[in-house]
Amino acid sequence: VWASREGPRGRTVREYGHREYGCGGADAGGGRECGRGSAGVISRVYARTARTRTLAALEQSAVRVYSWRMNTDNIVVVLVRPEESRNVGAVCRAMANSAVHDLRIVGRREELDDEKVRILAIHAAPIWEQARFFDSVTAATADCSVSAGTTRRRGKKRKGKLLLPEEFAASAGRVTDGGGKAAVVFGNERTGLTDEELEECSCGVTIPSSDAFASLNLSHAVQIVCYELFRQVHREQAGYTPIALSRLDRTVSVITESLGQMGFFKRVTGDDMAHFWRQVFSRASLSEGEAQYIEKTFHKAAGPFIGREREKDASL
Repeated sequence: VWASREGPRGRTVREYGHREYGCGGADAGGGRECGRGSAGVISRVYARTARTRTLAALEQSAVRVYSWRMNTDNIVVVLVRPEESRNVGAVCRAMANSAVHDLRIVGRREELDDEKVRILAIHAAPIWEQARFFDSVTAATADCSVSAGTTRRRGKKRKGKLLLPEEFAASAGRVTDGGGKAAVVFGNERTGLTDEELEECSCGVTIPSSDAFASLNLSHAVQIVCYELFRQVHREQAGYTPIALSRLDRTVSVITESLGQMGFFKRVTGDDMAHFWRQVFSRASLSEGEAQYIEKTFHKAAGPFIGREREKDASL
């Protein structure tokens, strides 16, 4: 039978199964129903095979469904009623660090000091020059598929569930990869977003901070969120490639051989020591450069002991 269940993101997933006696459905060859007895046993084999093929196809489909990449060209930063021009300049620089370039401001350009903005924007001044101005959050995010208002305050009128920056970044990645725009909305430096302004956003984002000093500088908040968004561009890329266990065994051999040359093994056997280092280093996921450095260190440490042994052999 085809059984339905709820899969990822609320999708309905259909799986091929079988009853305890007989397949209760169609085999891979084309639609014959089977009953109890030997035919049922054979049909269960067919059913298991069909189910395995179906699950494999579902896994491949899932890879295709979730194979997305963040497009920072479709990220929008919205500043609502900013008061300090230098903060706006610092925001431009924070955006440029994360390859985000679309700045929108709820307010008027003439309310901000162009010179002060440029002083802190430095080489990110083009973001300020191309910034667009709007009368409301709704107008600024009208062409966006999702808009996240940032807030540290919670309440009935403050979006019941607030996402962490990394949680919003994951959902924004899927939106931007599909061609939609995702906006992050930041409030005034002193008051943040009002209840009404937050209500104009489709979801809320909060940045955890100390209760003793919870308020973040505007540009710092923009930097944190933009960084999490930018991380999604390279989410499948590791900072380095960990060495394989077969390569790790070579490093462990160098360590135990060097320790043996230094006369270390009196009560502990080399095998016990090798097992210990293999466990520790496998958890550490060493890079090739780190493994080579460790090997050179132990080679150098054992050098004087090897020299002494040679001197003893020469004197005999």
